[in-house]
Amino acid sequence: MFDLRKAPVARVLIPFAAGSMMGYQYVHSEQVRDVVLVCLLLWIILVVLFFLIKKKAGYFIGMFSVAAFLLFLTAGFGTGMVTTPEDPGLPLGEPVMIRGEVLEEPQSRKRNWLFEMRLCMVVSGDSAYAVNTLLKVYLDMPADSILPAPGETWQFYGQLAAIRNSGNPGQPDYEAIMHRKNCWYRFFTNDQLAARSFNFRVDDQVHRKISAISIKKVVSEQWEGGPKEISLLKAVCLGDRSGLTDDMRQAYSSAGGMHLLAVSGLHVGLIWWVLHHSLSWMVRLLRREIYRALTIIALLWFYAFVTGFSSSVCRSVTMFTLFSAARMLDQRTHPVNGILVSAFLLILLNPGRLLDVGFQLSYAAILGIVTLFPFLRRMLKVKNRILKWAWEATVVSIAAQISTAPLVVYYFHQIPAYSLITNLVAIPMLSCMIALFVFSIPFMATGVFTDLFNWLLVKLASLMNQSMEMVASIPGSVIDHLYLDITSLCLIMIMIFLGIVVLNERTTFYRYILLFMVCSVLGWTSWKRYASYHTSEFIVAHFNGGSLVTFREGLCVDHYLWYRDPQSVIYMDQYIESVWGNGRYDCRKYDLSDVQLHQGSVSVCRPVDRGAWMLGNNRIHGLVISDSFGPDHERILAGNTGDFILLSGEPRNLRILDNPLPANCHLIVDGSNRGWYTRRFETLTDQIHITRQHGAYLKRW
Repeated sequence: MFDLRKAPVARVLIPFAAGSMMGYQYVHSEQVRDVVLVCLLLWIILVVLFFLIKKKAGYFIGMFSVAAFLLFLTAGFGTGMVTTPEDPGLPLGEPVMIRGEVLEEPQSRKRNWLFEMRLCMVVSGDSAYAVNTLLKVYLDMPADSILPAPGETWQFYGQLAAIRNSGNPGQPDYEAIMHRKNCWYRFFTNDQLAARSFNFRVDDQVHRKISAISIKKVVSEQWEGGPKEISLLKAVCLGDRSGLTDDMRQAYSSAGGMHLLAVSGLHVGLIWWVLHHSLSWMVRLLRREIYRALTIIALLWFYAFVTGFSSSVCRSVTMFTLFSAARMLDQRTHPVNGILVSAFLLILLNPGRLLDVGFQLSYAAILGIVTLFPFLRRMLKVKNRILKWAWEATVVSIAAQISTAPLVVYYFHQIPAYSLITNLVAIPMLSCMIALFVFSIPFMATGVFTDLFNWLLVKLASLMNQSMEMVASIPGSVIDHLYLDITSLCLIMIMIFLGIVVLNERTTFYRYILLFMVCSVLGWTSWKRYASYHTSEFIVAHFNGGSLVTFREGLCVDHYLWYRDPQSVIYMDQYIESVWGNGRYDCRKYDLSDVQLHQGSVSVCRPVDRGAWMLGNNRIHGLVISDSFGPDHERILAGNTGDFILLSGEPRNLRILDNPLPANCHLIVDGSNRGWYTRRFETLTDQIHITRQHGAYLKRW
């Protein structure tokens, strides 16, 4: 039965995790010495209180608890400060030479190839920088050139650019996400240098080393089959999802099987089961269980190394290590305590994992399974072995979905409706695939029965892909347009935790708290809905090659689009769908290239000349000027009394700054203008807003 008193590590984990998050956001790492001194002082106080407890326990126990809480909080704060990635401060906008290891297969984009590199050296003029960060590389190479392969060391010439957010409301904080991964820059190869073949691969023996990427490459080269089957085998067996196509991701997402593509506790558990039975000869031969346990632990950690030490794999391997150690020492530990110990160790090494989506989903799922599974399983007693297995598999899936549903809605805005069917169909196939993969490794290494194992693995992968596509094709497979803010997410997670406690404790006090949390969730949701009805917004978003202007009054939204190429409008449509969602707001979309009057639900767009529109409502109005605006239309600007002027699409002949702007008017330069144009306004007045630098232009009422 679930009992927090059997998980004492929670008393350490909670203050340490809270301190880690505060320290992780704190940028003054030079003050670590002060944190160390505070920790030493608190430690001395704890030692003194420990000896004083023997004399007067009741008085000093409370002080000891407070001091211990502050000690772990401070230790977590210092750990967060030390482990926070720091910007290496590389030169931007200058010609540089970079060298590093390619980490993934280059992905084809509209104008270039994109891949991730581990940067090790940057040379700019007479200066050289030795760094160890990740880098997003945009490579411009002919189609018949040799592309970089994972594990190879390459050298390129070009320019570095800082990773920045678009600043559009509702979009993820991409800049913070990449910074947590220690990725600070984008790199664009220089077209002229690339044409002279200055890009080259470094083939020196010094740069050839055994790495996770090279091991993945050696293993995957043994498989022969279609691209979809091979990419699935790489994902579920080796943790390499770079080869998955958009169609495959969409099919697995709609079917509720995305967790099958990420190596997690399920995969590690299956590998442990295969190793446990296949190495049983060690127990019979050596008469000691410890040798098999140590071998399995070593192999699991080697597998974690190959898959990149992801949060879910580290959690699973750490738990198996702890349980194996407890078994060898003949000590029993509560599963929740083992889970929290593994979380504490991972946070100790990298506090940034707390903000990782995979970390949150992994621990929410395993805690939900451990705490809810025993209760749900007792709801129905099944004696038949096959039906019992099906019922327990269903209960495990239900428990995991209940505990992770708020996080899934918050991050992905949808819930798969047929995930139970997916798990019942796909997990047996996945189990066979993982077991066959582990069993085939020694045979493929020696070249024995290679064709047989390859044929079986490819057939299983093909069958699994077809099953996911079939489930995804069922109408209503996804319940989408679901939204949660961070406050609602926290309240619902607390409510689920209290519900688990009530199911196991059955104490009246916890029931009253649970009722209070339910009322809090309903009250907060009602307030947010009321606020949406009674607020207004004006937004000029940031998109390269296009302009998007949005007016919102309550739940009615008007979008006005101007774009240079079709690719820009695709990105804008995706933003409108994901952030505004037709199920959440009443959205209307208009094309500014149409020379006609647009009467929106909360705004009006009126063309005043070729390439110029008056746009606004009773709260804000202004002038939109595109690249077709001519120099003889200065009278429009002279008579402008609006709140803004939006430059869209590089109106090069516009002498907008010859005369001062009206006092309450802002000049907005958005992403449809290239860099050379926006640099003309970088040193000008506060009335100019450049979305490339400052994010979206936003007004709220």
